Parts: sequence; structure tokens; C-alpha cells
Amino acid sequence: DLYDMYTKMISLKTAALIRTAAVFGAMSANASHCINAMTDYGTYLGLAFQVLDDVLDIFGDVRKFGKEIGKDIKEHKLGNAVIVMALKDLDTKDKEELLDVLSKSSVTNDDVKKAVEIISMTNARENALRMAMEFAEKSEKALASLNNNEYVEDLREILRFTVTREF
Repeated sequence: DLYDMYTKMISLKTAALIRTAAVFGAMSANASHCINAMTDYGTYLGLAFQVLDDVLDIFGDVRKFGKEIGKDIKEHKLGNAVIVMALKDLDTKDKEELLDVLSKSSVTNDDVKKAVEIISMTNARENALRMAMEFAEKSEKALASLNNNEYVEDLREILRFTVTREF
């Protein structure tokens, strides 16, 4: 289903990038005993980051986010957590309306507003935020398996920043 395709896609993109950085960090610090924990930390941090980025793309404040709001809608992306969650929740008529906007060759600002209104009729935003927090909790759990020190605290701070960012 679309949800599984979405999570696989972000696992292979954003999560893979952050996982690789986390694992290489452990390797360069000669901390091979931390590789498994850093693999999980980086994977789940990357998943949380991407889901929150998707939420901000649709519901963020352009002044804080620094990117155009609704860019994923304009670029016809079904690979956005909020859109995936909305399509799962919408009735047939509203789903078709949202898909019509997403499939237009040229999406206007009014189309973006319409899509956001349709998405807002669902719990997609809340469900995506919950999903991101679940990923963040798994990332934190990976850190909890390590001996606590200043480096682990720095990794926790990165995780905290990731889940509270508005940009």
C-alpha cells in the first residue's frame, strides 16, 4: 500500500543518509561496539526528520520554514507523509479531488490551498506527527542502549532539535 511504499522510500533516502553518517561517526571514533545502536539511531532519526519535513511542507510557517509551503503538492508528490495519511482517511469523493489537484500539470497557489483544505478535513497532520514521534522514540531507545556520556547527550540534542524544529 501507499504507506508501505512511503516508509520504504524514506528509509532508502533520508534515513539511509542519516544512518550512514551515524555509523561512519561510530566507525571513525573506533566505537565498533556502538554500530548497531548508531544504525538504529540514524535510521529512526532520519525517518522522524523526513516525516516532520513533510508536515512542515504542508502546514509550516513560510517565514520559519524558509521554503515554499505546499511544494510537495506543486511537485505532484504522493511521497509526503501527510498526503499519504490523508489519502488513507478521505472518502472517495474527497480523495479524487485531492488526486485531481496532485495530478494537474500546473498547480496554482489556489490549488495548494484547496489541497490543504481537503487534507485538513482528516487527522493526517496529527497522524504524521504521531508517526514522527514514534520514530523519534525508537531513535532515543537506541541511544539508551549506550553508556551515557557527552557524545550521547549531543546525539540526544540533535534528536530533540529534529522533533521540535519549525524549519
